[in-house]
Amino acid sequence: MKNMWRYSKGIIITIMLLIVFPFSAWAGETQQCKIVLSSYQVLNVFISPNFAADKTVFAFIEEYPDYQSKASNLPKEKVLCRSRDGGVTWEKIKWYVKDNNVYKNSMDVLPFDMTFMPDGSLLLAGQFRDTNKYFLCYSKDGGGKWETLEENQYFEQNIPLYNLETEGNNLLGAFNSGLAVSKDGGETWSNAILPTALTEDGALTVLDANTFFVINSGGNLLARDDEKGKWRDTGISLYGTVSQKGKVTAASTSAEDSIIVGFNPAITAGIYVSKDNGENWKKCDDNVLGRVLNLTAAPGGYIFAVTPEKNLLVSSNYGTDWEALTTKIFGEIKDIKCAASGNTIVVLVVTNDNLYRMEYQKPQQNQNTVPANTTIKFIVGRNSYTVGENAIGMDAASFLENERMYVPVRYLGNALGATIKWDEGTQTVTLYKGSVEVNLVINNNEIIVNGQSKNIDTVPIERSGRVYIPARFVAEAFGYQVAWDEETETVNVTK
Repeated sequence: MKNMWRYSKGIIITIMLLIVFPFSAWAGETQQCKIVLSSYQVLNVFISPNFAADKTVFAFIEEYPDYQSKASNLPKEKVLCRSRDGGVTWEKIKWYVKDNNVYKNSMDVLPFDMTFMPDGSLLLAGQFRDTNKYFLCYSKDGGGKWETLEENQYFEQNIPLYNLETEGNNLLGAFNSGLAVSKDGGETWSNAILPTALTEDGALTVLDANTFFVINSGGNLLARDDEKGKWRDTGISLYGTVSQKGKVTAASTSAEDSIIVGFNPAITAGIYVSKDNGENWKKCDDNVLGRVLNLTAAPGGYIFAVTPEKNLLVSSNYGTDWEALTTKIFGEIKDIKCAASGNTIVVLVVTNDNLYRMEYQKPQQNQNTVPANTTIKFIVGRNSYTVGENAIGMDAASFLENERMYVPVRYLGNALGATIKWDEGTQTVTLYKGSVEVNLVINNNEIIVNGQSKNIDTVPIERSGRVYIPARFVAEAFGYQVAWDEETETVNVTK
């Protein structure tokens, strides 16, 4: 590792071994659970897209049935577990899949992947052990009884479906013969839109109904505009290693608040982040981040990553800065998932023996955001600015130079509700809010907005230890309108 990780202050963290089974007490100050059970293995977890409202999570675990000896060569049972309180407590579900009017139990089924539909139903792809027949099935009772969907060209030819991603009623399916799309919840499927078998977990993700990203067999990250029927090579390699492939994941609440993250576990700081729907990408700085083994993302720029040292890290600003949350998660880490609920992000880490849960409290956000229809005013020479009728003091005054209004960056950022970062080494000031990041360099006439450079007719300057920036270009980058009142020498900023 090239840096020393800072432990975050003021962040409330709880980690617990999920209580599908009895669990041990805390293992001291490291807040880790001891592994005391070896008769089962957590295979994967699936978080509801409506997690903030329904707190629903499913998990497949593997264990020996009560009647079966651990020394037996018979297969373990795939047990479906469900939590309705965000992963705190769990229940086992007796589940059956209907095949030719016969319901087969969990000993007869190999599950591959599962996803959620808008109406609350579930879709599951898998294989029957006794007949080796592949299937896609649905459940409308929360995972108990499943009905197969078989009337399409793939299952008629017994082609396996390994990965599923959902956005509304649109499905993205990774069949062994290629990638296909369903617009009706899995009833019918398109012909292959990409003739590549995307069998690795994390090889595809969906941003919205028409935008998705895949890692092809060569390890290249491709973007798809399904409305136009076009693929685009992002130029990013996420091949990984022979034993561990790369991964891509996405999270969004809207087009203005989205994050797409790809990572290559074979290289230092191999994390690539886009916050403009995949148009532009930024690699994490290898001076502040080492290798990662797995990651997940949440809207608002949050990324959670696990290192080879089994540490769990978080970035709350699209991968720019990182903090250590835990040390030494026990066991081989298989996967990591997260979901936001209010000001909390629930993080679930799958190891070869256990499933860990953490509640991460989002850092307090800047509260000086401009309310709707409210005007911010900076007046030349004044040591204060106003937000609506409220005056807020400053320890520096705005001024005019070369017919441009300059304001202290700290107070403009506060007024806009943006977070501010200053890099003394590069003389760079960075402001970020939501999915927008603005970079300016002292005495440089470029402004960089989400990686796109644009020339401006003025430059940021430093005076008496204070950084001043042109109000207009920065405010407009965050979607505000700026007007200059020459008579009163006032800049008016409105949303």
